[in-house]
Amino acid sequence: MMKKPVLAVICIFIALSVGATLAEDDPGQALSVEEQTAILEENRDLWAFDDFCDSPWYYTFVDLDHNGLLEVIAASTQGSGIFTYAHYYEVLADGSGVRNCYHEGVELEGPDDWPEIILDVLPCYYDGETDRYYYACEGVTRNGFMQQYYAWYALCLKDGVAEWERIADKAVEYGAESSEPAVTCADAEGNPISEQDYDAAVARRFAGMEPSELALQWVEAVPAEG
Repeated sequence: MMKKPVLAVICIFIALSVGATLAEDDPGQALSVEEQTAILEENRDLWAFDDFCDSPWYYTFVDLDHNGLLEVIAASTQGSGIFTYAHYYEVLADGSGVRNCYHEGVELEGPDDWPEIILDVLPCYYDGETDRYYYACEGVTRNGFMQQYYAWYALCLKDGVAEWERIADKAVEYGAESSEPAVTCADAEGNPISEQDYDAAVARRFAGMEPSELALQWVEAVPAEG
């Protein structure tokens, strides 16, 4: 079990920090930051996890879609394969609780191949035509020491649904007889592209959108002593 009081106190600090942004986005929001923090705390059993395995869980409060409602992200990167698990919950507008932000096709425990999201800063791109905020993240997984897989994704939360868009992939494989790895890359449709095109995939995907950065403050959940 995690030390819940410590988690609660630090998460409240994060929520108050996010609150300045919430007020700027929606000065007339119905629920205050303090009210939303209390709602998240009341529903902690939904978004706080104690299956630590070999890695801790991390938590942050944020407003990904800039709708004036707090979300909590719970994430953990596990094992030698660097598999990332992530959960997203958002405060309901009427204050009655929180909702799971996975769409129906995603199991509650979450896929094990989310990109790395436990970062201090996420690049953000705003599409004014669709009123969507996209956050670029690169996923990394391993199959032993000889194979590494990379992929650029974009996270978007809209209308209570968190979705990932795959932008490009890169596979790096080391052979037994060569010190130089074989590198293959593909776009979102699986068409071969160069490594330079992979590196430029995010800029190409979000060309013309308004760029910014999202700063995240994460809390590490600590197992209880004994």
